[in-house]
Amino acid sequence: MSDSESISSDGSNDEIFSNDFIESIPDDSDSSESEDDVYDMNVSPLTLEVGLSFLTWKAAFKHIKLWAHQQGFFVRKGRSEKVQSKQRKQTIVCRCEGMYNNKSNKSSKSHRTNCKWHVNLSRPIKNNPNNMIFITTLFNEHFGHDLDTSVCHFEASKAFTKPMLNDIEWMYVSGHLKPLAIKRMLKAKYNRKVYNQDLYKVIYKHRRSNDIRGNDVSQVFEYLEKQKEDDPCWIIYKDWDHETNTLTKLFWMSPNQLESWCKYSDVILNDNTSKTNRYELSLSFFVAIDNNMKSRIVAQALIDRETKDAYAWVLQCTLKATGLMPKVFVTDADPGMDAAIRLKYPSTFAIHCIWHIGQNLPLRLRSKLGGLFDQFKKDFYECRNSLEPEVFEQRWKDLLANYPNAVNYLEKTLYSSKTSWACAFNTNIFTLDIQTTSRSESVNATFKRLLNNSNSTLVDVFLAIEERLEEEQDNNDYANWHNALSITQSATIASNAFNNIINELKEFTTPLIQKIIYNEMELAFSYKAKHLD
Repeated sequence: MSDSESISSDGSNDEIFSNDFIESIPDDSDSSESEDDVYDMNVSPLTLEVGLSFLTWKAAFKHIKLWAHQQGFFVRKGRSEKVQSKQRKQTIVCRCEGMYNNKSNKSSKSHRTNCKWHVNLSRPIKNNPNNMIFITTLFNEHFGHDLDTSVCHFEASKAFTKPMLNDIEWMYVSGHLKPLAIKRMLKAKYNRKVYNQDLYKVIYKHRRSNDIRGNDVSQVFEYLEKQKEDDPCWIIYKDWDHETNTLTKLFWMSPNQLESWCKYSDVILNDNTSKTNRYELSLSFFVAIDNNMKSRIVAQALIDRETKDAYAWVLQCTLKATGLMPKVFVTDADPGMDAAIRLKYPSTFAIHCIWHIGQNLPLRLRSKLGGLFDQFKKDFYECRNSLEPEVFEQRWKDLLANYPNAVNYLEKTLYSSKTSWACAFNTNIFTLDIQTTSRSESVNATFKRLLNNSNSTLVDVFLAIEERLEEEQDNNDYANWHNALSITQSATIASNAFNNIINELKEFTTPLIQKIIYNEMELAFSYKAKHLD
C-alpha cells in the first residue's frame, strides 16, 4: 500500500465525517497539555478530599483528572467564574454529566447520563496569602454509568500529546500528507501506537477549520485580483450563471505562463481532469514543451461542463491573453474540443492522441471482430504508421475489405479525422514527435497527488497549481545552471564531420537539443544505403 492510499480499505480517507461520527469518538487529549502531561496510570493512588490545595489551576485539574482515571471514569471542566478578569472558581464534572438533547430524528450515541459527580474549586481573595486553590465541594456519587479503570488506562495511553498534535497539523496542513503517511511518521517518531479513529478526528478538525475560513470562491478571486493589482500581466477571465449566481468558468495565466506560451506555443497539449474539487468543476491544463524538453503548464481553466461552448470559451481566453494560436494542438479526440478548435483555432493542426484511439478500439470492435481483433489491431497500426498518403489509403481499403464488421466504426468515427492521427498526413509538420497526451496525463496525475482528495476547495486547487508551477520554475533554473557549465566533448567521427554545424547548434540550442541532434549524426554513419528502383 502506497502513502497515497487510505489507512483503511473502505475509502474512508476521502469521507466527510458526520457530526454523529465525530461525537462518538471520545475526547482524549487536551490542547493545552504539554508532552509532560502524559498520564502515568501506574503512579501511587491519589487522594481527593475537601480542603486539598493546589498552586495552579492546571495542577488542580491534572490531579483531579488522574485521580478520576484511577477510579475508572473521566472528567471535564464545567462552569467557571472570574472576578476582575482573574479566575476564582471552577467546577469539574464527570464526563457523563448532563443530558444529551438529540435535535434530529436519527439515532445517536452520547456519554451523558445526567451523572451528578462534581468537584468545586475556589481561589479565595481573603485569608489566602499564598493565593492557593482549594477543593470546597466533593460530591462523590455516580449515576447511569459504570466505573472501569482498564478503559481509562487505554484511553489515557493513546491520547495525543501537544507535540504530536502540532506534528499532525504541520504534516496535514502544510505538507498535504495522507493519513497513512502521517500515521507512519508518528509511530516512527514517538514509538507508540496511533489509532486510525483518533487520527481521523484530529485531521477532520483541521479540514473543517480550513472549510470555514470564508467563501472559497471569494478567496480565490481576492488572491487573483491582488496578483493582478501587483502585476498587470496576470490574466484572469471568469464567467457566471447569473440566475444561480454560481461560478461556471475560470481561466487564468500568470506572467511566467504568459511568457512561456509566447515562447513554446508551437506545440500545445490539452487534457481535462475531473474529481479535483468539491464543486465538480473540470480542470483543464494547457501544457507546452520547453527548450529543455520539459513539460510546462502554460494556462489552466476550471469549467462546469465539457462541451463545445465551454471549450470555445477557454480557447478564446487563450487568444485574448496571448494573441497566438498554437501551430499544433494535441487532444484526446473529444468531439466538443474538435468543434471548438475548428471555430477558434482554424489554422491550427490538430492531433488526436493515438493512445486514446487505441483504448477505444477494443471497446468498439472486439465484440464485432471476435478472434480477428488481434490481427485487425496489427493491421490498423501498420496502416496508421504509413508515411505516404497513397500507402495509407491503400492499406485503409484493405482494412475495410478484410474486416467488414468494423467498417461502420472505421468510416464514421476514424476516417473523417484521419489527418489528426495518421502519420502520413503530418510528416512535414513540426510536432516534436508528440503522438499522445501522455505529458498532460502525467501533469494531471502529479497534480492529483498534490491534493488531499476530490473534496478539495478551490483554494486547495489553486495552491496545488502554484506549487506545481514553482517546481517547474525550479527545474528550469536548475537546467539553465547545468547547461551553463563548461563541458568538453571528446572527438568522434560525427564531431569531426559536422564541426561547423555543431558550433551553430551550440549558439542557438540547449545542450539537450544538441544531444538529440548529435545522436542522429552518430547514427548517420551506421545507415546502409540502398538504391530503390
